[in-house]
Amino acid sequence: LLGPSSWKLPDAQVEFPHSRDLFRWVAYFLLMGELCPALAKFSEHIYEPKTLISAVAIRYREIRENLLRALMSQDITNYKKLRNIWEKNPNFLRKEYLLWVKDDLTKHEVMKVWPPITGVDLSTHWD
Repeated sequence: LLGPSSWKLPDAQVEFPHSRDLFRWVAYFLLMGELCPALAKFSEHIYEPKTLISAVAIRYREIRENLLRALMSQDITNYKKLRNIWEKNPNFLRKEYLLWVKDDLTKHEVMKVWPPITGVDLSTHWD
């Protein structure tokens, strides 16, 4: 509700501004397996992905910056762009993603599925 008359405003979708914060969220959703469903099974083996979206988080700063730089270098803001990059460069983001994985056994499993692009229906996924 808005103003002294308590006007009800309709819901509206607003595009997230193209900024560093956008890439923080893209990285967060990548690590949580929401951007790329093939990675979802590894999300419980990831170091604190919430540090990506916290402006004051100091922990994991170096691996956070590595991931953000890689995403920004190719302007990865959605799955379609990520998939296009993986089709040209299958190793893109592998090193940066593996730095977030806690244990060697899971790292080995990630390596088996990298790049994680098989079986994703683009029509029902992030645009």
